[in-house]
Amino acid sequence: MTYSNRGLIQSSSGHSLNADVPLDLHQQKTWFNLNIENNKAPNKDVDSKLEIRLFSCDINAYWAHLDIDVTPSRKLCNMFWLNLPWKKLHHILGPIKIMDFGCSIGNYALNFMKWTNTPFDYHGFDVRWGNVWDLRSSEFPNLKFTQYHGEFERKHITDKFNFFMSQSAMEHVAHDLNYFRVVADYLDEEEKPAIQIHLIPSAACLELYGLHGVRQYTPRTLSKISTLFPNGICTLFCLGGPACNTLHIQAITLPEHNNTADWRITNLDDYDRLLKKAITIDMKSNSLDASFYALVIESGVNESAF
Repeated sequence: MTYSNRGLIQSSSGHSLNADVPLDLHQQKTWFNLNIENNKAPNKDVDSKLEIRLFSCDINAYWAHLDIDVTPSRKLCNMFWLNLPWKKLHHILGPIKIMDFGCSIGNYALNFMKWTNTPFDYHGFDVRWGNVWDLRSSEFPNLKFTQYHGEFERKHITDKFNFFMSQSAMEHVAHDLNYFRVVADYLDEEEKPAIQIHLIPSAACLELYGLHGVRQYTPRTLSKISTLFPNGICTLFCLGGPACNTLHIQAITLPEHNNTADWRITNLDDYDRLLKKAITIDMKSNSLDASFYALVIESGVNESAF
């Protein structure tokens, strides 16, 4: 199946107003209203094959390996990456070849080398040039970086990939559905096992982060992505929940709004202790009111690796 962008909806949110660029007061109000509307009815018309699950793991096994001064959402995301079944994925996919969309300076390539003994090749893509790309690719032969311009297109995929990822990038992409159509076309051509893992903001992030990117995601809007992969195994992992969201507002959102230092600066040890407690509460609550999401799409496989 080959998609053409002509006549197709290009944004999963139905709008492409981007708060990453300066917006006047009217545009800011419009941005908030558009996202409030987009986040309504989160569980309506959800793709029947999109399984929604709570992410849970042994926190104590990973806590010491994670950065201490990050937001609750980033802590949860890193815990999710660290908890990946790397050996099982290597068995299913063969040699792992990662494409990181919106890679920034490629920190997750270095994280993966610390967090797993599984070898991999990594190719990061971003619209902005990373000032350490040359240094990192010269130091690590398995790393490669490419700057692309305009819309991401099929022509940009010049290597063979079986692991497509993004971390906190899709909310900044005006036409996010275009990217997923490109990947769908590529996987149709290759006809081989592949996995996609995208860490993306939930509706709760509208209150947590305010003006940030284009959108947040819900199961309803993510169904516009999962339906592009009709034969894929699609799982939406809910990371965190009400306890983490409350801590984020108290420790980060409100201090930033009041132009004061957040708790990570004023009392990092207490913040770390409270964050561990909040994550523990959310993992035991079975609440699907997530702080962040991990969208996993497995293609060309008979059963899930998760």
